[in-house]
Amino acid sequence: MEVYRYFSILAILTVWCLNGFVISKWFSSKSLSLSLHAAAYKKAYFLFAMSLTLNAIFFYLFAQNWLIPTYSLPPTFLKLVIFALFSQLITAWVPDVKGKLSKVHNLAAFTLGLCMPVILLFLINSQYASPMVKVLAIIANVIMILEISLLLFVDKKKNHYLIYQAVYAAVFHFTLLVITFVG
Repeated sequence: MEVYRYFSILAILTVWCLNGFVISKWFSSKSLSLSLHAAAYKKAYFLFAMSLTLNAIFFYLFAQNWLIPTYSLPPTFLKLVIFALFSQLITAWVPDVKGKLSKVHNLAAFTLGLCMPVILLFLINSQYASPMVKVLAIIANVIMILEISLLLFVDKKKNHYLIYQAVYAAVFHFTLLVITFVG
């Protein structure tokens, strides 16, 4: 079971390395989401979709075989993870292009984004989480909720959407890594 702890690193590295390459090669504007950058080029979209798919596989294996047993998380947690990863796969393979596909893509991406703080809430409520883990997860949730609020209610912040999106993911991923290797 201990080997599955390292799947967290694989999940995070896969998504950051492949999408970092997509942004470095096909960057257009910091006001565009990663999805919109990827949707502009076929190769970019394939890399984007593969990164999210591999991330989903690695994250599922990590959650199922290490995170849930280690923190004694309830069956509801696994259902939440599956729901979030299903939303991630829709986000991955339904491109953010005009029309119905964009609506489906954006709904799935927003759903995934809302699942992330809830995943951390389960860790906050675990009796096996250390006080440090709980405080870090609370701080991460505050940051993530503030970012969601800024994007929903302050239109000017959409000029830096890609940056907010990256920070949101980084906060979640950093928190998971600390929980996994320090907490």
